[in-house]
Amino acid sequence: MAEQKNHVKVNLTEAGSLQDVLMDTDYDRIDSLTISGKFSGVDLAYLKKGSGRLASLEFIDLTNIEIVECDEPYYSWTDIDSSIGGYGNPPVHFYYLSNTEYTTSEQQVRWLHSKPSFITIHPT
Repeated sequence: MAEQKNHVKVNLTEAGSLQDVLMDTDYDRIDSLTISGKFSGVDLAYLKKGSGRLASLEFIDLTNIEIVECDEPYYSWTDIDSSIGGYGNPPVHFYYLSNTEYTTSEQQVRWLHSKPSFITIHPT
C-alpha cells in the first residue's frame, strides 16, 4: 500500500508567520505545500532549513504569494576563498527576498576585503 502524501495549503496574513502557521496544522509531516499571502525572507529561511515537518517536502507552490520586504536575510555565507593569504576578513554575502533588484553595496568596513553583497530573488 502506497504511503499517503500530506498536502497543506496555507494563507499567510502576516509576513514571517509561516513556521507558526504550520505548527498549528494537524500534520507531523508535510510532503506538498501551497502558500499564498504575505511572504518574507523569514518564511523563505524557514523553508530553506527543510527540517521538522518540512523534512519530507517534495513540492512547494508559491504562485500566489505577495513578497513583503524585510531586513532579515534568508541566507548568508562567508567567502573564505576570497581571503588573501588568510589576512583580513573574507567577504560575507547576504541574500534577501525582495521585489527590488539590489546591487553590491559598498559599506564602510574596518577589515580588508570585507564588503558585503546584497542579492535578491524577485519574481519575473
